[in-house]
Amino acid sequence: MSIPRIALTAGEPAGIGPELLVQIAQQQFEAELIVIADPELLADAATRLGLPLSLHPYASSAAPTILPAGQLRIDPIAL
Repeated sequence: MSIPRIALTAGEPAGIGPELLVQIAQQQFEAELIVIADPELLADAATRLGLPLSLHPYASSAAPTILPAGQLRIDPIAL
């Protein structure tokens, strides 16, 4: 069985999207979650929420992998 990839965006930087992504990262999913966002925006949101967050670079050529809770793959897009 292959691992699905799911891409998520932060949406409007001033909205609740960054905080939602940090909260989503606190759970483990049976899929590879890839966030398309500014890494600093997510790090700031994690700090404000007091939640752990580790970001790993996304490579489309790599096989999908499931990360533990508190970690996300990121395709960085600067604000």
